[in-house]
Amino acid sequence: MDEKFHKEAQQVVDHNIHNYIDNAALWFVDIIKKKVADNDEAGLTFTCMAAGTMLAFSFEAYLNAIGTKKLPLWNDWDDYHTKIDKVFQHLKISPDWGKRPYSSVSAMKRLRNTLAHGKPEKTEKSKTFIDKADGQKGKEIDMTADWQKLCTPEMVTNAYDDLTEVWNDMVKKSGIDPLDLTTQGELTVTTGEKFVPNAKPVASSPNIKRK
Repeated sequence: MDEKFHKEAQQVVDHNIHNYIDNAALWFVDIIKKKVADNDEAGLTFTCMAAGTMLAFSFEAYLNAIGTKKLPLWNDWDDYHTKIDKVFQHLKISPDWGKRPYSSVSAMKRLRNTLAHGKPEKTEKSKTFIDKADGQKGKEIDMTADWQKLCTPEMVTNAYDDLTEVWNDMVKKSGIDPLDLTTQGELTVTTGEKFVPNAKPVASSPNIKRK
């Protein structure tokens, strides 16, 4: 019989969730591109909603990834804008939020906030125009909400490209080895004392009474 020993396995895993979130965004963006190429509008807006939300989540995950590794007093529970200030000051990046690529980050954040809070909203619009007495101008209601304008295939696919550009710049300025931003782990197995099984009790035969 092979000898057995008491063993202990210990693992340490560095989970970097931003990799999964931005890959989810890429998954949806690829679906969007295929639908556009195939002229398939079924569920297109819903896919844009999912992609935009994942993009917004990705950016905050990027802030946490850099902040955790580079800032000793990093607090994951700081508010969104505090995280931006801390990370970008450390990286010496001065983003222009009014222009791409950073305007796309802001747009996806607004989309995410609108979808996350889901508040009803009433909007009013007015316009003046010239038309003949029985003309049809102005008789169509534009039902498009502001968040829907952020949720188009062009907007979302551009945002993905822009966020990728932002992330690559953040990693470069941080000096972090990209491999250290992947999910990875170490496993150690140690062997202890020899395993000695407990002796099995011997079953006693029942007393059989014969007549």
